[in-house]
Amino acid sequence: MSGWDIDSAGVGEILGKIGTILGDGTGDGLAGSTNGGFSSLGEATTAAGSGIVEVALSEYFQHFSSQSQLMFSKTVSASVGCSQAVQAYLNGDIEMAERAQGRVSGVGDIGLEEH
Repeated sequence: MSGWDIDSAGVGEILGKIGTILGDGTGDGLAGSTNGGFSSLGEATTAAGSGIVEVALSEYFQHFSSQSQLMFSKTVSASVGCSQAVQAYLNGDIEMAERAQGRVSGVGDIGLEEH
């Protein structure tokens, strides 16, 4: 028997909060805010009227876009892996839970501190 003692209701509550923070891309949350920011940045690039400013904004947009997508996808991946591990634990499949936990630990650093 494993040494795990998981509060599945507590995990579910936290995963729900993470989902709210991430959002669905249409309103509040990280996804909606990011999409709104991308829209505003696109408008600023168009309105800049200066080739140098347009290039700088475009390069910033490309960098920020890739970092944002990476952060979002890794958060979703970690959340799904956590959910799968807890479900396996609840089903009594400790080995499967440990494999799911191992996949989550492989998410790794997204390297935001480097920039």
